[in-house]
Amino acid sequence: SSSNGVACPSRRIRLYAWLSHGCIFDCVTTFYRKTLGKREGDCVRACVRKYQLATAASAARFNKLADPSAAAADDDEDD
Repeated sequence: SSSNGVACPSRRIRLYAWLSHGCIFDCVTTFYRKTLGKREGDCVRACVRKYQLATAASAARFNKLADPSAAAADDDEDD
């Protein structure tokens, strides 16, 4: 990401490409309508939500690994 906290364009393009391939093509079965069917829309939303949860979990894990004092604090809470 850039210094102002906004993701760089190439990261946004990669995210869009991943979501397009990973969610749209896995969920959408008909491309002749302008709108998604209910099942298609539900599938896309679930896929994007799963991606967001996985991204948040991995970011939290990387932050914990990068900050040993945070990991030590978590270990103290387990006692």
